[in-house]
Amino acid sequence: MPFKRPRKNARPSITTVLLTVVAASAGPISAGNADRTSSLGRHACARGAALAPGNTPSEIAAMVRKMKRRFMLVKIRPGLPVSCRGVETPASAGGGDRFGLETRPMRRHVLAILVVLCALAPMGARAAGGEPCVPTPRLPANPVYQAQDKTFGFHDEELAICSPGWSSPTHIAARMWVPSTCPGVGKCAGVVIAHGFGFSKELTFSDMLTAARKGLYVLSYDVRGQGSSGGQAEMLGRDDIADQAAVLAWWHKNVRPMKTAFYGISQGGWLSWTAAIYNCGAARAAHYDSTIPCDKGGRWIDAIVPMQGPTGYIGETTCSTFLIEAWVETRMNPAFAQALATCPTTGRMGPIAGAFVDVAHRMNRVDVPVYAVTSFYDRLVPARYVVAAYEQLQARAHDPQDVMYGKDVRLTMSNDGHGDVGGNTALVGDVFTWITHQIAGGPALRAAKVAIAQEWANNGFRLERAWPIPGSTTQTLYLASGTLGKKPGGAPDELLNLPLWTSTPSEPFVGTALQVDSPNPLPYSRLVYTTAPFTTLTEITGEPSLTVYVSSANTTGHGLGQLNIGLVELMPNGSGHEFSHERVGLVGLGPKPQAVRIPLSIASQRIDPGNRLMLTITSSDTAVALPAPGPDPFFINHDARAPSFLTIPTAPVNRTPPPGAPPSGVSYTDNPLKAICQTLGLPC
Repeated sequence: MPFKRPRKNARPSITTVLLTVVAASAGPISAGNADRTSSLGRHACARGAALAPGNTPSEIAAMVRKMKRRFMLVKIRPGLPVSCRGVETPASAGGGDRFGLETRPMRRHVLAILVVLCALAPMGARAAGGEPCVPTPRLPANPVYQAQDKTFGFHDEELAICSPGWSSPTHIAARMWVPSTCPGVGKCAGVVIAHGFGFSKELTFSDMLTAARKGLYVLSYDVRGQGSSGGQAEMLGRDDIADQAAVLAWWHKNVRPMKTAFYGISQGGWLSWTAAIYNCGAARAAHYDSTIPCDKGGRWIDAIVPMQGPTGYIGETTCSTFLIEAWVETRMNPAFAQALATCPTTGRMGPIAGAFVDVAHRMNRVDVPVYAVTSFYDRLVPARYVVAAYEQLQARAHDPQDVMYGKDVRLTMSNDGHGDVGGNTALVGDVFTWITHQIAGGPALRAAKVAIAQEWANNGFRLERAWPIPGSTTQTLYLASGTLGKKPGGAPDELLNLPLWTSTPSEPFVGTALQVDSPNPLPYSRLVYTTAPFTTLTEITGEPSLTVYVSSANTTGHGLGQLNIGLVELMPNGSGHEFSHERVGLVGLGPKPQAVRIPLSIASQRIDPGNRLMLTITSSDTAVALPAPGPDPFFINHDARAPSFLTIPTAPVNRTPPPGAPPSGVSYTDNPLKAICQTLGLPC
């Protein structure tokens, strides 16, 4: 949904937020799910639901009473914003009194957490109004900081950092937490965090608290045109790189950490890449020249964690509803409107001027340890881009002639949607353990560099010896009339550019609760091809691909179409689970079938004996993209002259994992309610 800005007087005070977050967070902090459809960031409601109080309700209440005497509390408006309605809490799930437990006090505190964090979700007020930027001076002797140190173990500093930008100057709103064990300047390592697109630094509170509890300085800032920072967002552009340089310059001048890691999800993941490529040191940042050594002028970056971070433009060939919505979240950047102008005629966007600065072709400039994170179910930033970066960096780490030789490069792939990875406590915990080791000498790490989620083991992680999985092979299946098998055949299947909603919205919990996969085709809209039942357990792990021959009734060669492709494990009762997906817009179609090769999303799924593999092709999915324009039917051909086929990678099922402990903990992938109850310690 569009980004809505609250009235200024709706903004809660930092004291209220700190009280709520810390009082609810005596145990490990988890992050919540994100919604890819409304932003590239994490969703406040799920993050609030994921907070894990280790205190009893009476202890929390005592802490609240104590804090009321020390600080003035600002009341939060009790109504949840639209983006938070429908979130299932332990209270709404009815998981309390039926177990003979008195849970009303706990429910009130959990609801208070959700109200506070959900109220922060639409924060975006106080954008730049042309005022000159005035940087915030640090006040190390501030008595409020001393009180916060005593109560929370750290203190909070709200900051304004002035950035000259690339195209125009602006102010960057930031927030820094200083552990009571650190002097405020020097002596400790630190982490800089960037949020997902369309959100704000307040959505990174749980990550900030995790870092602070590990004795690390931590600073999180609002990216230009988002949250409380000024300017207009351009989405992964040069201004974002320039603003990051200004933040890092301020950080190293005023905090002087011993070492620095950069961490972020989605937009923040891209900024993690740019930190190592463009802003790793003072001299390089000043010139946007990645050939300048990072140590020249003073090193700024010592490790990065790009989580679900794009490495450039993802090659969108349709009119994505996300990019339409992003136009609003950029504060109406005119470059987006210009790019959207071609949608009615071609069914795809034009290039967005200034957006998506490419980092994929600058991986040879990275010279620090990297923990790359992606997800099999990320439909917004396909895993292939992150995996390609990992493979290049891992090869460099094994080259004795390369500056990366011997440095730690890791890859973890979860089963989360885009942004939801922030709610996977197993993964986030593993990441911050790695960060602490890299910049502050934390505990030794496992030797295995690759970990993947197992849908067949409740999404728990397993370690792998390498990626791609050693011993993997491929299998080819040909499309025929409703079947996948050894031979092509049958008449072409017809599709029309009709509006059809074929997937669930990528909202927290919704994609889990609703399943739209069905073994049934829809005339002119949805084609289905299925295999015979599998006789042995088969693991599809890797990147499937579909080569399909497409033609059109348009006789002039100007036909348009769209393919929304899914791979589904189909059970005997007709239920299914989609585990790989791709969307592509087609132009220039004519009567002659054209071969189009479409890589599908990287997957990891085991097909049980008796189940079937189903390939679905639909002509539109209005949940994620506008339908292609044009009245002409188009066709999927699969005869001997135009043999459309599916290629699937299969991995050895009985392989032995390398030694070591994989990431472990609660995740929010398939059973959010159960995960929340486990995190909160509720018997539901």
